[in-house]
Amino acid sequence: MASCFLAGSDGTDFVTWFIEGSAIFEVLGTYAGPRGTVAFRLDEHLKRLMKSAEFLGMEMAYSTETLVEAIKTTVRENRLGVD
Repeated sequence: MASCFLAGSDGTDFVTWFIEGSAIFEVLGTYAGPRGTVAFRLDEHLKRLMKSAEFLGMEMAYSTETLVEAIKTTVRENRLGVD
């Protein structure tokens, strides 16, 4: 678990984070491009995901490069963006 902090004098920020948990996520769109399926602004999504994880003190289990490859595989295997 990440280092904890007490933002409010009564500790409510910490209590919410500890009891309810924190989560980050990104939603990406895919579309059919002239050279195949494209994940819309993938680099920007992953930068934002990594920045959010860093902000919350979450250690990411996978590198950006590994996530890119996993997304490409998922898009290809599921034929996303293909009619």
